[in-house]
Amino acid sequence: MGIRIFLVCVMLTAWANAAELDTDSAQPNHKLEQYLPPHDPNVDQRELLYDAVQRPANTHKNNTYTYLRCYYPTGNRLKPTTNYVWALDPESNGYYRVRGYWWSSISSITGNMFYSDTTQVALNAVCEQTLRRRGLNPEVVMWTAANNRFSFNYSIWSIDSDDQSNRINKIIVLGDSLSDTMNMFNDSEWKLPNRESWYRGRFSNGPVWVEYLAKELKLPMYNWAVGGAGSDREESVIPGLTGQVLSWMEYMQ
Repeated sequence: MGIRIFLVCVMLTAWANAAELDTDSAQPNHKLEQYLPPHDPNVDQRELLYDAVQRPANTHKNNTYTYLRCYYPTGNRLKPTTNYVWALDPESNGYYRVRGYWWSSISSITGNMFYSDTTQVALNAVCEQTLRRRGLNPEVVMWTAANNRFSFNYSIWSIDSDDQSNRINKIIVLGDSLSDTMNMFNDSEWKLPNRESWYRGRFSNGPVWVEYLAKELKLPMYNWAVGGAGSDREESVIPGLTGQVLSWMEYMQ
């Protein structure tokens, strides 16, 4: 796929004010997140497993779909809590489906990504409409791909159209906790940064600086930064700068 990007790399440590616990309580589970309910992503574990017996698990192959989580703020800067709702289809009363395919056929703690022809602008618009329909704060914190309520949060990569210009059309972010928006959160199975202390997946009491940059430039942002990352000369399970670049290149193949 053709790619023209604005690369952002910052290796600093950031600390911010505390936040309260989020209201969404379902703990993500790699053994359950591969199952794709046909109608409702919010089914409980019993119904999800029953449906899994009737239908094979989603293999993440080409020409599939996933559901869309829309995160929104529920507090303020002193208590920056968040929650999410499942996106609704603007043309029906059903849940919105993002069409596309998964990078990997196996969900694991090493991560995954969903590729779609749907633009980031369209995904944001669907989330805004959903929040307004539900009478909630229409400010969208972020949107992620998820098969069911036990899924982790995964980025959605919007595939470039064939008629793209030569202008920069996206931001790729590398770095550590100053720039991380959910990678450490996923890697730690939603334990770090603690939801009782920080804004959803961020080491901050609100959006991190690269989110403000992306908003100002009106460009989609894809984030490989991981909280706690150091130089690649350090022995660590957390990928440093080179590891993040290699990961990005792997996802682009």
